[in-house]
Amino acid sequence: MFKVLEYVAIVAAIIGVIYLSLFCESIIKGEKEKVLKYFLRSLIFIGAFGIYVVIVVVFKIPFF
Repeated sequence: MFKVLEYVAIVAAIIGVIYLSLFCESIIKGEKEKVLKYFLRSLIFIGAFGIYVVIVVVFKIPFF
């Protein structure tokens, strides 16, 4: 089960980084309606990875 959580966390981090790059691109291009949407999506996915890392550290689960 924890292997699945590891892969889900990795995918969440990758998706979060993609949305973060889209956020930066929308700032550069000046697309105001998309800035907040991409920023919040990147926070959600990177936050999911962060929660997994905290759980691993607190409960001493083998990381990767």
